[in-house]
Amino acid sequence: MEKLTDLAMLTDIFPTGYSGIDWAEVKGGEVIAIFGAGPVGIMAAKSAWLRGASRVIIVDTQRYRLDKAHQT
Repeated sequence: MEKLTDLAMLTDIFPTGYSGIDWAEVKGGEVIAIFGAGPVGIMAAKSAWLRGASRVIIVDTQRYRLDKAHQT
């Protein structure tokens, strides 16, 4: 079952997170704020780093989600 989860990350969650960063036209050097530390937010953060953001800040009201984002 873990393989299906990995596949879902590649076919749904990653493209959604990446699209948000692409639509924001991140060029590099920006400070990016992402609201939501769920799977899509984490993928958006990773995408922002890939696009050269100088700092990525993730905001969420749930501590466990922030903890998970910090681990990845």
